Amino acid sequence: MYDGTIGRKMTVAGAGIALMAAVAAGFDGNPASQDLPPAWIDGKLPILQFQKDAVRNRAWALTPAGVFVVDLKTRRTVAHVPLPGWNWAGEPYGCTPSLALGPQGAALVSSDVVPTLWRIDPRTLAVSRHELVLDADSGRDVGFSGLSYSARQATYIAVACGQGSIWRVDSSLKRGQKVS
Repeated sequence: MYDGTIGRKMTVAGAGIALMAAVAAGFDGNPASQDLPPAWIDGKLPILQFQKDAVRNRAWALTPAGVFVVDLKTRRTVAHVPLPGWNWAGEPYGCTPSLALGPQGAALVSSDVVPTLWRIDPRTLAVSRHELVLDADSGRDVGFSGLSYSARQATYIAVACGQGSIWRVDSSLKRGQKVS
């Protein structure tokens, strides 16, 4: 589990500079499709998930140190947003946590260990924590590795790490309903 520290050679400022360089180089969040390595600055701070918000001209990158937000027009880091109480197991014990953008530009971050979501307000960048009440699997560790917004259903859809089960998350971010 990530303990909140960053490698000795990495600083939060350095991570922001590295993300700006990655975005400027056209990094789309998929290291396999780019000439860039999957981690930046000596491999100390990997990009776990990456989303471009073309409507608002922003890029969001989930890292072990939180989320970095970059203005795509100026190529400058807008903010580093720490995620209080965020935890994830990662490989080999879990899956990669997820980052999804909602219809109004809010970013949602999942844990691969617990059914909790962190929401980042698109204007203020304030973080709120949402512990989901699940309608099934209450005796299991349920975290989400896949998370996306479904405009058709006006809700978030999540995939449980390790189980592969599909969940519907209500728009108030209070309940998770297992889809059979």
